[in-house]
Amino acid sequence: MKHIDLRKITFGMTSAIISGIAAVGALFANPQAKSLVIPSLLIFAIADNIADSFGMHMYQDAELLKDEQVWVGTIFNYCARLIISLIFIGILLLFSPILASILCIVVGLILLTLISYLIAQRRKSNPWLMIGEHVGLALVVLVLSTVVGSLIRSQIH
Repeated sequence: MKHIDLRKITFGMTSAIISGIAAVGALFANPQAKSLVIPSLLIFAIADNIADSFGMHMYQDAELLKDEQVWVGTIFNYCARLIISLIFIGILLLFSPILASILCIVVGLILLTLISYLIAQRRKSNPWLMIGEHVGLALVVLVLSTVVGSLIRSQIH
């Protein structure tokens, strides 16, 4: 594990996890929205992923990193986010809306916990505090997306 450069994957993975959790949170409010959530995740996986990777690329250019470092970071970020998004999409395709959303959230929180733990180890800080902070923020996103989904559904119907 010491050979993994967390800086190359954490941004993409975290972005995909939080976006995925927010999108599937809407399924709790409206299980029939599965046909809208999957295309949303595809948009996150492709277009928004390119935008985030490009933003990270420019940030690394501005940090005056070597071209090779910038491109490796950009590609790893893109691939990490794409893989997470495809995992969520696969879960949504295989299971009923409520079960799929629960599984996506559990998988996302487990991945976020693992990333947080690895970061805490590298920083030599308390892993439980970091895990609590990161998972707590993800749960805030989940609650907000579920509430917003419910409000939108109540206004439409």
